[in-house]
Amino acid sequence: QQRVADVRCYFQALLYLGDFEFVGIPQSIAEFLDCEKPALARSIWVDHHQDPKAVQLICNMCLDFSVDDPELIQRMIPRLLAAKLFRYVVGVLDIISAMPCYAGIEALPAFWNQAVSGYMLQLIQTNNADWMCAALAVLGVCIRSPHLLSIDSTSIVQLLARRDAANNVPLRLACTVFDVLPFNQASEAALQARFDAMDAETLGQLVQQLLEFADSDSVAVASQLAVDWRVARSLTLAFDLIDEQGTHELALLRPPMSTMIHAFVRNRIACDKLLTAVSACIERGKHKLALSLVSQYYSVRSVNVLAEDALRAQVALDDVPEDDGDRTGDMDDTVDMGTPHGTLDISLAARKRVSKIPDSLKLDIFMRSHA
Repeated sequence: QQRVADVRCYFQALLYLGDFEFVGIPQSIAEFLDCEKPALARSIWVDHHQDPKAVQLICNMCLDFSVDDPELIQRMIPRLLAAKLFRYVVGVLDIISAMPCYAGIEALPAFWNQAVSGYMLQLIQTNNADWMCAALAVLGVCIRSPHLLSIDSTSIVQLLARRDAANNVPLRLACTVFDVLPFNQASEAALQARFDAMDAETLGQLVQQLLEFADSDSVAVASQLAVDWRVARSLTLAFDLIDEQGTHELALLRPPMSTMIHAFVRNRIACDKLLTAVSACIERGKHKLALSLVSQYYSVRSVNVLAEDALRAQVALDDVPEDDGDRTGDMDDTVDMGTPHGTLDISLAARKRVSKIPDSLKLDIFMRSHA
């Protein structure tokens, strides 16, 4: 074990010697191994604090060798931020925020905000092809930070939402920040204002781009964030606007069935906001689709929900006719919601009684109870 530790220490020293040579600091391997690391770090700071690479080297030494000097750290981070080493600073903050010796640094929340907002802007300015994976990695660090609630997500969202670029990258990034970080009404208002200014086609393009991300391999990186991208806040805002404007041709009534239609239906059902969509189907003569939507709505909820809605609609379940099974809607008028979930353990008699309700009566119950 000691031999392994010695080899690891030797290779670490070799890496530092390369860094010393890069920034022009003379140092031998024997001198580095024998020196007091806190004293060396402070001496390099005195002579080289104007050089961002040297400051980064000092910071690495402080973390690798547990140099307990909050004042030195507090002096270095502004230098690193000024050098636009935002991603590096996020990593440093992730480490020192969990170290008791640095917990008293009052500027840590400000450093977090500067590093995260600076990095997000840097991503959209450098045309990084992996910008979303990189953004999610940083947001994952934010989620586990003890300073999470001090991170000003509103300023970040507003800053990104005001910018225009190819493929809506700044706005998509703003949506991701809004979806991942704790909810904030001001952030929601900023995105709502941006969505309101879009025409239906542009909003549809944005939704498609958000859904493409939800389907991509990048989501694997985001698994730690515990975000259900199908019912993410930004998508819900966009679908709310479609309901408000009545542009359901965009997200529901346009054949053939698309990813957007499936996402729209799932979102409306999960958020219990299906009424406007069902009404739109009825008004446009899409009666079979309306039946399918309501059937799916009740299939993913407890049977008690249907019973309670029937009570509000003043429908007596004891006298309902049996479903004749005649549902011949074509494929374009049905939406597969997957395996039902959330069904409670109720009596067999109650289950049989509810199962007799035909879709046409379910639609009537739904409309009357949700009106």
